[in-house]
Amino acid sequence: MPFMVSTLFAALVGWFIGREIPAVADELLRRAYRRINEVVLHEGWSPVEIASRREYSACSSIGAACGVVFVGSHIDALRAFLLSICAFAMAVAVLCDVRARLIPFETCGVLAFAGSILQIQIGGFAGLTVGAVCAGVIMAGCGIANRMLRRSGEAVGWGDVRCMGALSLASGALAPLGFALSYGLAALYGLCGLAARTLSWSDGMPMAPFFVAWFMCVVVLAL
Repeated sequence: MPFMVSTLFAALVGWFIGREIPAVADELLRRAYRRINEVVLHEGWSPVEIASRREYSACSSIGAACGVVFVGSHIDALRAFLLSICAFAMAVAVLCDVRARLIPFETCGVLAFAGSILQIQIGGFAGLTVGAVCAGVIMAGCGIANRMLRRSGEAVGWGDVRCMGALSLASGALAPLGFALSYGLAALYGLCGLAARTLSWSDGMPMAPFFVAWFMCVVVLAL
């Protein structure tokens, strides 16, 4: 009975927290729009548009499921708290990227901060150091690629670069695996889209949904 009560409570808490994700995404995109005055919008999305019921339902359901998983895995309170913050930031980043091809700076900052503390708790400062080195290598590589292709546009958006840096800090030694999984899934999706003629070579893709695979490496470490 106590387990059932705690599971139900965790699911309810997760449901309410998840329900806030679309609203936070709305606000961050509005701020970004005011800051730069222009955003690469997706399918006519407006910075003042209110989140849809589908988004609220999906995020609430995912939040409730996360609460149940946390209880079932018997994760300690601090680790669960830090992982929840990281998951919230990642979910907001995904929603923003899908809507507007933009990953807000705030989500990357929160993910980097909470993820670093989580990595210290899991693997100590050695794990965080490995993650920091991976972050430096990945971000430097993306910077070089963008500089080489500056005449034809950026190879990797800087929001994606910041998100990868934050995920590297959070995932530590698993950062190379997360990077490979994310871009492997993106390549597979792109090839399938080209084969089905729903994508063309000139089309861009939001990368944050594929970074979820990278974030799952953080979840595996934490659980």
